[in-house]
Amino acid sequence: MSMDEHRLRYLFQVLSELQNANVCLSELVSAVLVHKQFNGPNDRLLQDLVCNSQDVLSAFHEHPATSVATREWAHKQMIKHYTGAVRNLADVDQGWHFGAMHATPEQVRDFRLEDMAVSMRRSGPELWDLVFSLLGGQGSPVNESSCLVLDVDDAQYWIDDEDIEQILGSAGRSDGRGEKRRRDHAGLVQIKAVVVLSIFMHAMDQQCNALQSTMGIFLHSCNAPEKLAKVLSRMGISTSLSSTHRAITSLSQQSHGDIEALGRTLLTSHAFDNFDAQIKTLISTIDKQHDGLLHLTSGTLLRLAHATLDDLRCSDILWDRLELNIHASDPRPFDPRTTMVKLCSLHPEADASLPPSGLTRRGRFRAWFFTRTLLEHGPPSLKSLLNFLPNPEFVDAIPLSKLYQTPLRAMNINQSTVSGNIEALLNMFEQAGLGNPFDSGNTNSMRVDPTEFAILVHGDLGTCERVLSGLRRRSQEWNPYDRLQPVVFISGLFHLKMAAADAIWRALVSPKGARVDDTSFMKLAGELRPNESSRLVNNAKFCQQHELISHVGILLQLDAWRVEIKKRFGHATLEEWAATKPKLGDIQEVAEALALRYVEGEDVDLYAEGRRPESTRDRIQENTMRTLNYLFLYEELSYAMNAGDIGRIETLFPPWIQLFRATGKHKYSHQMLRFAHALYFVYPEGLRCVLSARWST
Repeated sequence: MSMDEHRLRYLFQVLSELQNANVCLSELVSAVLVHKQFNGPNDRLLQDLVCNSQDVLSAFHEHPATSVATREWAHKQMIKHYTGAVRNLADVDQGWHFGAMHATPEQVRDFRLEDMAVSMRRSGPELWDLVFSLLGGQGSPVNESSCLVLDVDDAQYWIDDEDIEQILGSAGRSDGRGEKRRRDHAGLVQIKAVVVLSIFMHAMDQQCNALQSTMGIFLHSCNAPEKLAKVLSRMGISTSLSSTHRAITSLSQQSHGDIEALGRTLLTSHAFDNFDAQIKTLISTIDKQHDGLLHLTSGTLLRLAHATLDDLRCSDILWDRLELNIHASDPRPFDPRTTMVKLCSLHPEADASLPPSGLTRRGRFRAWFFTRTLLEHGPPSLKSLLNFLPNPEFVDAIPLSKLYQTPLRAMNINQSTVSGNIEALLNMFEQAGLGNPFDSGNTNSMRVDPTEFAILVHGDLGTCERVLSGLRRRSQEWNPYDRLQPVVFISGLFHLKMAAADAIWRALVSPKGARVDDTSFMKLAGELRPNESSRLVNNAKFCQQHELISHVGILLQLDAWRVEIKKRFGHATLEEWAATKPKLGDIQEVAEALALRYVEGEDVDLYAEGRRPESTRDRIQENTMRTLNYLFLYEELSYAMNAGDIGRIETLFPPWIQLFRATGKHKYSHQMLRFAHALYFVYPEGLRCVLSARWST
C-alpha cells in the first residue's frame, strides 16, 4: 500500500471520529482562524490554511452544494472592497475636488486625463484593473508610465464597435500597424475607464467632481444647449447648470484680477480683432431692429518677456518725433525712398562669407530647403539623414521664450469704424487697470498712469488703418491719454504671411495667362486637387493656399532633383540614386547646384531673357524659375517666422514689398515701409529691441 493510500485512510478515520464526536469542520476552521488556536510557530494548522487558502476557496466554489453561497459571499465582500476603493479615490487628499464657488483658472488649465489615469491606477490598482477589463481592455498596464492616455488621432479615438475586433485581431501584423491600432484602442479604453471611475467618485462624494466641472466649463465655452448640459449632468459626466454658472462666475472674477495685475505692470502688449456672433433669439424693437448678427471685439494681453520699463519709457520721445505733432521739435517725416535704402542695407553679407558655390545667404537657404525636401519627401531610404541636417544659419534670432497671454472680456463694440477702434482701445486699457490721470472723475486710485510708457497694440491691416486714423483724429487733444499718445501699433506677421500667400495667388493663379502652361502652378495644383481646381482659383482660403504652395513647391523641387540626378549620374529615378547610399555632403552639393541653376539663374538671366526674341526663349524654364523663386520666398518667410529669425524677416522685406506692389497690394507694401521707417528712424533703441522680439510672434 502506498503512502498516499495510508494517509487517505488515516484521514477517513479522523473524519469518522470527528463525526462520531459531533465536531464540525467549520468549528475546527473557526478555532484556528477566529479563536486563534494552534497558531504557534510550530503548529502546522494555520500555516497549512494560509498556504492552501485558494485551494480551499476553489473547493467551496466548485462543489454544487456550496457554489451559490460562495459566490454570494464573494459578491458581498467585493462590494465592500471596491466601495472602499472608490471612497479612497474620492478622498480630498487625492486632489480631485473642484469647488465651483472657488474655482481657479489653474484647476482648469492644469487638468489632464493622463494625470487622473495615473492617480487612479496608483491609488486603486484592483479597481482600475476591474473597470479596465470590463471595458474591453486586454491586459493591464504594469507600471505608471504605461498608464497614460495615448496620443492618437481623433479618428482613432472614436471608433465603431464593429471595428474593435478587427483592430485587436490585426495586432499581430508584421508591418507594425496592428500594434499601433492595439495601443490606440487601449488609449480609448483608458479614457473610458477614467470617465467611469469619475462617475463612481462623484456619486460617492459630490465635491469630487474634477472631470464633471471641467466638462461643464467646456460645454459652456462651446455654447452647448442647456438640454445637452442637463442630460450629461444627470448621467454624472457634467456638473449641473447652476454649479457651472457658479464656476464661471468665480473664474471671471479671478480672471478680472489677473488681467488687472498683469496690465498694471505695463510690460504687456494688447491685441484685438473683430468677431461676429449670431443670436437667433434677439428680439427686434421699434427703435432698433436686429437681424441677430452682433459685431463684437475680442482682445488679449501678451506678456513682454524681454522688456523692461526703461525700454518702454519713451512716450514723450515718440510724441516729439511724430509728424502728427505740430509742435514736435524733432519730427521724423516718412520717406519711402530712404526707408527702402535702409532695408536693403540691413544685415549685409560680406563677399568673404560666400561659399565656393557662390550662393548668397538666400541661396544657401534655398539649397538647405532643397535638401530637406528630398530627405523628407523623397526616397524613404534617405529619410534617416534628416536627423543630421543642420538648420540654416541665423541672421538675427530673438531669444526663445514661452508666450503667456491673458484673454480680455469680449467687448460689445463694432470695430469696423474709427470710433469703434478708439472705444475698443480705451476699453482694453480700462480692463488692464490703466486709467487717465487727468480725469478728475476717476475715483479709482488703483488705476495706473500709462502716459509715460509705450503701449504695444497688435492687429491686422484694417485695424492698423483705423487705429492710425484714430490717432490722427485725437492728435489735437491736450493730455497724452486722450490723444492716445502711448499707443504704438504693430501689424502682425501672420497677416503678412496671409498677404504673401494672396500675392502668390495673384501672380501665379488669378491671371488666365498664368494657367496656360502644362507646368504652371495651377496645372500642378489641379493634379493634386482635381475636384477643386476650378473653385481654388477664386475662392481659396488661406489654409488651402498655404498647403498648395507647400505641395506644389515639393513637386517642383523633386522634379528638379530628378532632372539633375539624371544629368549628373545617369539614374532614371531618385530611388535608383538613393540605392547607391549617397552621403549627406554629396546631397548638399547637388542641392547647391539646384538652387544656383534652377532658382537663382546661373545660366539664365530672366531680365535678359525678356529682351530676347520669342523664338529663342524657353518659356517653360523661365516660368518654372519664377515660380520656384516666389515659392521659396514664401517658404523662407514661414521658416523665419517659426524660427524667430527677425533678421532674416527684415532681409525679406524688399522683395515682398516689390511683389506686393506688382500684384496690386499697395496697402501692405506701404504699411511695411511705414513700420520700417518708424522702427529705424522714430523709435529709440530700447523700444526697437522690444518691437523686434514682439513683432515676430
